[in-house]
Amino acid sequence: MKVTVGQDVYLGTADEVVRWMSKAEGAPPGDLPGYMRGIAARVARAAPQAPAVDVTDAEAFLESLADAGFVQLDERAEASRERVDPKALLAEGPVAFGGKVSLEDLEQDVFGQIEGDEPDDA
Repeated sequence: MKVTVGQDVYLGTADEVVRWMSKAEGAPPGDLPGYMRGIAARVARAAPQAPAVDVTDAEAFLESLADAGFVQLDERAEASRERVDPKALLAEGPVAFGGKVSLEDLEQDVFGQIEGDEPDDA
């Protein structure tokens, strides 16, 4: 997810984004549920006509803030090995590794297995 709050932009899963938001200056104190309840209370005081902020989980929290117009929410697909050609990462491009990195090393380190190998069932 990409969540924009004013000039701040947060990227990650809903839980990661809410965790980062909870660390912002002036954020309500407490754990994540406490943070979400604190924001919901602030919204209710500041904009009583706005729909209630859903605090059941991080995703519902962000969606309800977006629906009320307090944040901009863009859902992004998770990266997957099907979308990335590991060979392209070894070439020149936005992400490039040094000449000492082989395709086999990259597949082992990044994907946890060499392409074509089946994962262990241990």
